[in-house]
Order: sequence, then C-alpha cells, then structure tokens
Amino acid sequence: MYVGSVYLAPSMDYEYVGRRGLYSKAELNKLIDSVIHPLAKEDPSLLILDGFLHSLVEQNPPLSVRKFLRYNLPRLVASLTS
Repeated sequence: MYVGSVYLAPSMDYEYVGRRGLYSKAELNKLIDSVIHPLAKEDPSLLILDGFLHSLVEQNPPLSVRKFLRYNLPRLVASLTS
C-alpha cells in the first residue's frame, strides 16, 4: 500500500488500514501450531519452519528469536540426541 510516495508493507496485525483483518495474531499462531506441530513430531526439522512462520506473524525479530530459543531449540536438540 502506498501512502504518498512511501510503500507500507501490509501488517499481519488484527487491524489493517482501519478495517478488521480475517484473523488475529493469536488465531494465525494457533493455525500454524495446529498444522506444523503434528508434522514436527515426525520430522523435528519442521520446527524451524514453525519459528519462521511465527516470526512472520509477530513481526518482532527479537521476540521471535527468544521464543524460538525457548520453545523450539530444546525440542530440536532433543531430537538430535535421540
């Protein structure tokens, strides 16, 4: 979307340009979890995709990295050692 001559990337926040989006951040995160987590039980490398998709939703890189390190990295390491 352009505002004047400046391009603003669409936000995945619940409200976008004064109108409600289709899904809230929480709903998008639940959707990602419901699709990726069952698959990650079979292939733990999909936890990397899980972290990436959540970071797209959150649009906050420092928070996304902290959450990945807290929730996904231990599961990845455990899958490598088993």
